Amino acid sequence: MADVRTFLRHLFGRLIRRPAPWRRDRSLPQVSVFLKGEGDLEPLIVPDGQPVPYFSPAAYSGVPDLVKQAVAKLGERTGPRGLPRIRFQLTGFVLLVLRRRELGEVAIPDMERALAEDRPGRGGPPDDRPRVVMLDYLGRSLTGWIPAASVIGTWLGQATTLLAWGVSVAAGVVVAVGHAAVLARTHVRSSWFRKQAAQQRTPWERLPAYASRLAARASDEELERLLVGAFLEDLRQAYRRRRLFLWPAWARAYHCVLYLKGVTAADTAAAAFLGRLHEVRERNAQWDPLLVVTSGPESPGLVRDVRTVRVTGADGDEEAHHEWLRRVSHRHGPAYLVIEGVDLTAGDDRRAAPLAPVAGHKRVRAYWTIMVALLVVPLIASGLYVWNSAMTYCQAPDVLRDELGECVGISDGGYVFHDRLKTPIDRIAAENVKAVDSGRYVEIVYIGPMTGAPDALLAGSHGELYGIAAYQQDYNAQSGDRPKMRVLLGNPGKAFRKSVTLARQVVDRLESGAPIVGVIGMAQSRAVNQEAIAVLNTAGLPVMVTVGTADELGQHERVPSPYFFRMAANNGREARASAAWVRAGTGGLPAAKKVTLLEDVTEGDLYSADLAAGFRDAFGEADVTSLSYTGGRQLKAQVKKACAGKPDLIYYTGRGDDFVTFVQGVDEGCSQSRIHHVLASDDVTKYVQDNHQRLKDHPNLRLHYVTLAWEKVWDHVTGGEGQGGKAQIGRIQRLIGKDAQPSRLHAMLAHDAALALGLAISAAPGPVPDKGTVLFGLSTMGTQYGTTGVIEFTGGRELHESAGKPVMLIQVGQEPKLVGVCGRLTEVGPSLADCPDRALRGADDANGPPVGPAGRQGGRQMVPATSAAPGTSLSGRDAGPM
Repeated sequence: MADVRTFLRHLFGRLIRRPAPWRRDRSLPQVSVFLKGEGDLEPLIVPDGQPVPYFSPAAYSGVPDLVKQAVAKLGERTGPRGLPRIRFQLTGFVLLVLRRRELGEVAIPDMERALAEDRPGRGGPPDDRPRVVMLDYLGRSLTGWIPAASVIGTWLGQATTLLAWGVSVAAGVVVAVGHAAVLARTHVRSSWFRKQAAQQRTPWERLPAYASRLAARASDEELERLLVGAFLEDLRQAYRRRRLFLWPAWARAYHCVLYLKGVTAADTAAAAFLGRLHEVRERNAQWDPLLVVTSGPESPGLVRDVRTVRVTGADGDEEAHHEWLRRVSHRHGPAYLVIEGVDLTAGDDRRAAPLAPVAGHKRVRAYWTIMVALLVVPLIASGLYVWNSAMTYCQAPDVLRDELGECVGISDGGYVFHDRLKTPIDRIAAENVKAVDSGRYVEIVYIGPMTGAPDALLAGSHGELYGIAAYQQDYNAQSGDRPKMRVLLGNPGKAFRKSVTLARQVVDRLESGAPIVGVIGMAQSRAVNQEAIAVLNTAGLPVMVTVGTADELGQHERVPSPYFFRMAANNGREARASAAWVRAGTGGLPAAKKVTLLEDVTEGDLYSADLAAGFRDAFGEADVTSLSYTGGRQLKAQVKKACAGKPDLIYYTGRGDDFVTFVQGVDEGCSQSRIHHVLASDDVTKYVQDNHQRLKDHPNLRLHYVTLAWEKVWDHVTGGEGQGGKAQIGRIQRLIGKDAQPSRLHAMLAHDAALALGLAISAAPGPVPDKGTVLFGLSTMGTQYGTTGVIEFTGGRELHESAGKPVMLIQVGQEPKLVGVCGRLTEVGPSLADCPDRALRGADDANGPPVGPAGRQGGRQMVPATSAAPGTSLSGRDAGPM
């Protein structure tokens, strides 16, 4: 036999305890217990020590009074610690309307004042302070926005940089703060009032106007129904388990309990409340977390015959009670549960045993554990993933993704650093496979930026790769019994940021036994490249610098390196030639007496300052006005200042990467009614390569620029060596095809660097040359000819400066036009019209002493006719005595 107290304890325990988070909430019946005699159900409903949100009013005058007391009690911090209190915003609004109605203050201004006074934090409990409410909602919002931001940041960070991940996470926090601010400042969720059947709020109706209309026009019954509906909706929102955000509702383990004791048929206040509750629940047909329990003498009028289940409270069959408990615990349970004939005066009067005393606390601990996990785990996991992606191998084991997302390191051609460079890299990779398959090869490392720049600014590296690929292909095809050439590609990142790291990587490979015999590249005169060259020279590796022209680039601590070989004319030659052309007005240049010079003084960049100093020395410092700048904004300002001085000529010595800013400065800051003559240094060649159409059509800019090599220069040379130059350049052009993007200047200089190394490799003794024998071959090489003219490292007055290298002046018009040449393309020097500086016209110039009658320095002739490598002489002859 089952005891009635045990039955009631089990009944209330099942109804009060909320289903597990992974189960759906069940509807709660209104429980009416008809007692025989006196008795109190409270010990059976809420055992001692249970943190149940419970309220039982001692006295109340009507529906508003009862709801007001319930809101005050249930709105406290009831239940397990660690959960925010329930905020009855909708209920508070309706109670405010009722209060103002009783006071007769129903006008709109009265309501505006009342709503302003009733905002959270004004005279309310400490938990309603704006800062506390904001932090509460912020914690909830972050559980949704932080994981979302982490996912987006992971995708962006993997595709771009670690900074993108940080920005995404920061954006997620900002959005969460905004979301929390909206929730915290929202006094009333007005959308709920727009869904009411009676006294509905119109879409554009202001809240004070709506409150005024309710107070003035709504009947008592309508306001009571609205009040009870708002009360249930506030509870429903507090218990609603949201899926996108971790709301405290997930941790609420107990339903709210409202116990009305001693209720009789004559109790009009209780009857009115139960009537309004029935009407609202039947009309809305929505779940709510409120368990209403009444007790008292049998009063049939309190029970409506709507999905009502009746059971006797007398001791009976225990199995029947358990079956009934199962039915009432189902999520589609009855609306009313009536227990009749309950006698609490007989039997065991002990208080109920605690029912799952730690159930609520377990859920709160789980809630906070999951919240912390949702905030911390996505950030740590995504951050580590992006960091790993940012620092991981782009190609194992030597190409890493650095902190800016650039793939930096050494590849054998199997990794394409930029889609634009795919064709020449694929050519090099194919030749590398042939070299490895041959079983005997030497390695040359190319170092040049292949990532990190706008597409148009990769023209230099693009051309160098084509030049190297062209020579490697010819060399491997005709190498005979000599070791083949394998080219490794080293990317130091934009502006050679990682060239020192890359140089150390090359040295490590060399020390581990790799057959590296030389390095090609270092095409910019930067302090970081100067240091990288010093690292390579410490290892004894020859460095063939293509377009690095600063006079001191090959020096470390003011000591010239014996392993440094420059393929182009240095800044000293370029500055002297430029000054001579400007003085003479060569090729359409104004014969300037006063020149305004723009000088880039960016820290670590050796190029512009070195060239500017050389030009001032050659032209006369008194006749040169120097304007220095760092960065695009200063450059534009100095261009405007230069134009304002109306100089005969503006000489731009800065980087080609910044020349687009220079042109913008001319457009924005210079007079449009005046022609501005500009002479630009050789670094602008790559910009002109990609922007010739824009420059030739410019209305008031007349541009000349200096270049260190030009494919069409051989059209001006007849017979002899010129025919060989055309043939070798033709092979480069055929490899490039119709691609207009690569810089031919860089292609020619890189080709000649590879040519010089190829000659040294072919002449070196032994089956596989090493860096020492190749260095000896370069240092003792006699005069050779490449696509850029003379290659001669033994005849210069400066260590390993190629003697007599040409400097050319190009006029930008409908077609680029060669208007000046200083230096040796062949054994025949240029005319006075081409080069006004007599000392720069022939072999007897600043970089080389006079040569013998045959026009050739009496140095060692390296490659005999029987073992000539491809390209040993562009005249079509071997590099034997001439």
